[in-house]
Order: sequence, then structure tokens, then C-alpha cells
Amino acid sequence: GVVALCGLGGAGKTSVAVEYAHRHLAECGVVWQLPAEEPAALAAGLSELAGQLDGRGGPNADDPKARVHAALAGRDDWLLIFDNAPDPADIDGLLPPAGGGRVLITSQYPHWPGDQELDVPVLDQGTAARFLLTRTGAGSAEEAASAELAGELGGLPLALDQAAAYMRATGRTIPDYLRAFRDWRAELMARGELAGYDKRVTTTWVLAFAELTRS
Repeated sequence: GVVALCGLGGAGKTSVAVEYAHRHLAECGVVWQLPAEEPAALAAGLSELAGQLDGRGGPNADDPKARVHAALAGRDDWLLIFDNAPDPADIDGLLPPAGGGRVLITSQYPHWPGDQELDVPVLDQGTAARFLLTRTGAGSAEEAASAELAGELGGLPLALDQAAAYMRATGRTIPDYLRAFRDWRAELMARGELAGYDKRVTTTWVLAFAELTRS
């Protein structure tokens, strides 16, 4: 079967796919994660998988897709993850047409076929705020700041986890982090450096890298 895990950048789609793979390792003879965002990386991933499956020999030696499909056609113990696919057209024809294996697709594209699409939601603000308080060990005095930061981070689990990890590592309070996050985001936006990946996740990364630079 094919399932497309859809959601915002930082919602945890890849984490869900990897966790699923770990839980089913015992029943899968082949588990492979393919980077699907860029055609060149996807082609390289298919070539590597083809080599693992058939030793780079046999027919269709110059066609990794055909080699992968041929190797998987007669078995049902495989799981392929196409990670961060832009839309269905970008992986059209790459999914094995035969065999009884499973395919997981992660994507920010919201309009996959209805029988494939599974939304990965973000956390509501209250749940996200409680997560920050619990992970950082903050007290009730930081509840208001926690709610504000949860809103700024949009309930994205990846951004929330990175922020909490930063605060645990540095000893910063939630109000301190909230101020730093807003300052860094404004600076990055002014410099035009927030294109691409989700802006909230990017800002949490930049804050962590800045801390490493100061260390």
C-alpha cells in the first residue's frame, strides 16, 4: 500500500515515517529511505538501492529504477520511504508497480490522492505550551511566555523540540528564548535568509548555531 504523510515543514512527517520503519524492521527484508526533494539526490538514492538489491549486475544495468522494480516485484517484505516529495508528479513512475510491499511518502504538498493522504497535524497551542514547560522544567512563572512561544513556533514539533533542547543546554529561560527567537527571526527576515524551509524551524537552528559559535 501507499501512504502519503502530509503536513507543514517541521510537523514531524519524517520522524513518523522513520518510527514506522523501526517498528516494522523485523518483518521487512528491505527498508530504504530515498531523499525525494531533489531529482539528483533521488536518482543517487535509487542507484544505491539498486546496487544493494542486485549487486549492480544483471539486465537494465543503466536503469536503477527498472532494477529496483525488478528486484522487489517478487517479494512483499519491503518498505520504501520517499522523503519530502514536492508533489505526485515528481515521483511518478518511481513507485514499484508490482509486489506486496509498502510505500511511505512524506510531503508538504496537501493534495495527494484521497486514499493515500494522511495528515500529520501540528500541536494545539495549549499542548505545545505544556510540552515546553515539561521539557525545560520551567515553573508556573513562565506559563505566559510558554504560551507565547508555542504560538510563535506554530505548534511544530520539530521547532518545539529544538527550542526546548536549546534551553536545557544553555540554561536560558523561556522568556529569554522568546525574546531571542523574535530578534533572530526579524534579523533573518531583514537579510532575506528565511526562504525555503519553514521559517520557525530555521530560526531555532540559527539560534542553536549561534550558541555553538559563542562557545
